[in-house]
Amino acid sequence: MRLICTILLAASIATPALAQSTDFNPYQAVLDQMPQAEAEALIEAAYGPITTRQPGNPEADGDSEMVYAEGSGQNFKVFLFCDGKLTAASAPITAK
Repeated sequence: MRLICTILLAASIATPALAQSTDFNPYQAVLDQMPQAEAEALIEAAYGPITTRQPGNPEADGDSEMVYAEGSGQNFKVFLFCDGKLTAASAPITAK
């Protein structure tokens, strides 16, 4: 009985990982500190054209830039690059 419960528990823990789409995942890109040029190409492919660029606060963030993709409300997508690397993201991701 323990073996069956252990197998069921392991399967239930792995299920959300299997549901993750193979599309661009901005949160993993943040963890990987993806370079800006590479990330922007993937952002545009996944979310549409970059519509706005806004320089960050040099005193707080160093060389930084906020990048916005199309959309508003729930579809609002914003990405923060610091020193040429993706450091923060707020965007929906797709599931399989």
